[in-house]
Amino acid sequence: MFLARRQQMQEEWKENATKLDWIGDITMEEVKQHNTKKDCWVVLNGFVYDISQYILHHPGGSNCFMPPNSKDITRNYYAVHPKVDPELIEKLKIGVLVTKEA
Repeated sequence: MFLARRQQMQEEWKENATKLDWIGDITMEEVKQHNTKKDCWVVLNGFVYDISQYILHHPGGSNCFMPPNSKDITRNYYAVHPKVDPELIEKLKIGVLVTKEA
């Protein structure tokens, strides 16, 4: 029952989430500047997401996204959420992670 309710809550959140504008190329340095509960960017599978509107709805709390934790959440995401489709936060995708050119 708990899992069914959680899945329902995720679907409701996904449906009601505000789709964010695409920024484009974003460096890790830029991602790291967005490190508060009200302004939080993370990297998942090489894409950058502004999870600010989701962070307070995250069942595990917001601390897992705050420093000193890594801003690239890919490994932890799949370790903890093997059955949660990343599509849940698709509307929050704002760019692609790029390396800074010299």
